[in-house]
Amino acid sequence: MYLRKLIVATAILVVLPFVLSTGFLFYFATSQSDMPALPTGPYPGDNVASDAVMIYDQSRLVHAPPADVWPWVLQVGKGRGGWYTPASWEKFLPQSWHATRAVNPIWQNLKPGDRVDDYGFSADDYFIVSEVQPERALVYKSDRYGAFFSW
Repeated sequence: MYLRKLIVATAILVVLPFVLSTGFLFYFATSQSDMPALPTGPYPGDNVASDAVMIYDQSRLVHAPPADVWPWVLQVGKGRGGWYTPASWEKFLPQSWHATRAVNPIWQNLKPGDRVDDYGFSADDYFIVSEVQPERALVYKSDRYGAFFSW
């Protein structure tokens, strides 16, 4: 139980400032008049961790057709395309953690049950693909340090 509380507290301390800052920047980078309505829930994957301790749904407006964005989404992960952190952050990360800047055809075939490695503290830090809705949703699930979650 202590470990679970520690993980949740760490997630709040690390994730919350990031979410607030990116949400703040995103809000002020676009005006309300040129921003179409973002989708509302329920979201794909909401049924994966129905008793979740924490729920973090987010949407981002990307000014590009889904067919142009989807190949980039499919290749996220360690040993794949990376996690697309901002280039300004990557200068503080090991070179092996930097994201690719090109679409790679070998990373374009995810299906439910596939394993996608993540950077973490052990070999047990990975995601399992739970659901793939081409050009709409990619849902992962993971069980780490006593916390089951999806995103």
